[in-house]
Amino acid sequence: QVGSGFFRFSLVVILLCELGAGSQVASVPRAVRAPRLAMEVDPWAFAQPMTMFDNVGMVAPLHPHHLDGLLTRRLAETNVTKDDFSIARACHKELDEIVKQLGPGWRARPFGSLCNGFAIHGSDMDVTCCCDADDGTQPTALQVLEQIHALLEQHKDFKIVEVIKAAMVPILKVNFRQVLDVDLSFKNTGPLPNTQLLRAYSELDSHARELVLMVKLWAKAAGVCGAPNGHLSAYSFTLMALYFLQVEPRVRMPCLNTELFTGESIPKEAKEAKAQWSCKLGPAVLLFRFFVFFSQEFRWGREVVSPRVGARLQAMDPTFEALRGRMEERLHIEDPFQLSRNLHCVL
Repeated sequence: QVGSGFFRFSLVVILLCELGAGSQVASVPRAVRAPRLAMEVDPWAFAQPMTMFDNVGMVAPLHPHHLDGLLTRRLAETNVTKDDFSIARACHKELDEIVKQLGPGWRARPFGSLCNGFAIHGSDMDVTCCCDADDGTQPTALQVLEQIHALLEQHKDFKIVEVIKAAMVPILKVNFRQVLDVDLSFKNTGPLPNTQLLRAYSELDSHARELVLMVKLWAKAAGVCGAPNGHLSAYSFTLMALYFLQVEPRVRMPCLNTELFTGESIPKEAKEAKAQWSCKLGPAVLLFRFFVFFSQEFRWGREVVSPRVGARLQAMDPTFEALRGRMEERLHIEDPFQLSRNLHCVL
């Protein structure tokens, strides 16, 4: 067991040393690099002023509002810049011109973090090549990959990095002007509604967006993020943060109807929710409560992280009858669109 004072100090160390500064993690004592799951602390203790050693060795008061400022400045250092967006737009424009050579209706459609509002500086770009008039007579994804591959090899701004044909979704990894990494997929329209949904959530309130970014930065810096390495994906951590915001009694972020998101435009419901709701808690308290929720209050092995539902239901509830592995005693995270997909599968 760890005392609440040590836990609060540990959280400050995590926030100031890890968020957006993964290279500094090794210098932080292991004992204070992550909150432990077995703690019993006052869930709202962090809402009170605390003390921390300042840069001259004196004990100075530290209020959550002060930490809000520190976190906001740290996040500002990781924000996507105008130059980042300018490069991404230029890349999309050139890819779109290339894809249009396949015939009428073909276009390049971006998705992922650069489009959903939860990107950080250095994020790569995801693009899918698809046809609006796909009547079943169009080439397969692999055939499209081969055609685009040949066209990109002739383009001076693109460099082929890797070709992945054996995956469920074939990917062409390319680099644009030596500054932007791009994952190019083909006839892969599934992520488009998902990107649109996350975009709507990111625009509801700046504090909600900041929490998602802080959680993703912490997970990356702590070395617990990345499906290829057997960890939860950044997408999973995003869903966990959104779910927390929905069920936290002092936040109650609206739950948007996933059926309204088709990948074309933001539905009216999302715009109405933005006008009617705002988050009253600052970044520091939100992040503290996120850790407390998942370390003490979340029912591991029984509860399902589900932004689609936005309520605390158990895995045995009929709402999740399609969810694979829901009866197993492990973390459950439901994909809001592929209802059978349990994102714990990478662990």
